[in-house]
Amino acid sequence: MSSPDPRVEENRAAIAASVPYVAPQPKIIRPVPIVLDKPRTMVMDFKAMKLFHNLTGLSPWAREVWSDPIPDVMAALLYSALSHEDPLLTLEDVESMEGLSMGNIAYLSDRLGELWGETMPEADQEAAKEEGTAPNLPQEPSTSNGRSTGRSAKST
Repeated sequence: MSSPDPRVEENRAAIAASVPYVAPQPKIIRPVPIVLDKPRTMVMDFKAMKLFHNLTGLSPWAREVWSDPIPDVMAALLYSALSHEDPLLTLEDVESMEGLSMGNIAYLSDRLGELWGETMPEADQEAAKEEGTAPNLPQEPSTSNGRSTGRSAKST
């Protein structure tokens, strides 16, 4: 193996010295709206992430959380993200809310996907898209025969 060219190393050092350091700026996280039993908002802050982890043993951003929408995991995500607005809310309350049904899986996935996108740092979000670890959300509902219904799953 050849030794590095000292001119290349010198050039790298000069470039690094000439590029000013730009500190990251805080990202304003907006609450994500969702309609269940009533209009609500979701926030995935550290408290919600800790609550989700304590309930499931998973990171809210783990691939297995998003790769297959399991009802227990979705309910835990919703409960954790809703807990900021109602400290008396329980997981059982969330699981029995109107709107938590397989018929609404595309809507729930869309709202949780929006929450994921709102919470992730910009660089991490782009990297996740490139790596294929971004939420695997349904784009369009299909019929039982696999054909598209022609309706978009994205809320407007």
